[in-house]
Amino acid sequence: MVESRKIAIFIICVLSVSGSCSRLNKCNDMPVPAVSFNVYPRGIDYDLRTIGGYKIFTSQGYAGIIVYHYMENEFLAFDLACPNDYQQGCKVEYNSSTLLLECKCCGTTFSIFDGFPRNNVDIYPCPLHKYNALLPYDDILNITN
Repeated sequence: MVESRKIAIFIICVLSVSGSCSRLNKCNDMPVPAVSFNVYPRGIDYDLRTIGGYKIFTSQGYAGIIVYHYMENEFLAFDLACPNDYQQGCKVEYNSSTLLLECKCCGTTFSIFDGFPRNNVDIYPCPLHKYNALLPYDDILNITN
């Protein structure tokens, strides 16, 4: 009897974990094109010169890419496609006063610092797609997959 109870608890635990994992696996459904481009924070991409500066590259990624100057020599890059409604063409918009990216379709807001949702997490747990933003040289920033 004790052994069958342990087995039942184990099965319930496995099912609950696999259910939540399958929901999170949906986060990887969005097709992401190959991305590799350079940004020049000290040159033509002047908006990125100061911490808190940002620039949107509309012709990159799935629905455009926002590049954000996070800290000294550290940048963040996220796709503007909403991971919840990308198939309907929904994009997030950046609000520099709240530091959030908001989808007008589903109402989810995402942090510019990590791309994770700040509301509707139980319904929409998926973060924005994050790109690598590397600064190998003082004046050239590489954005890649």
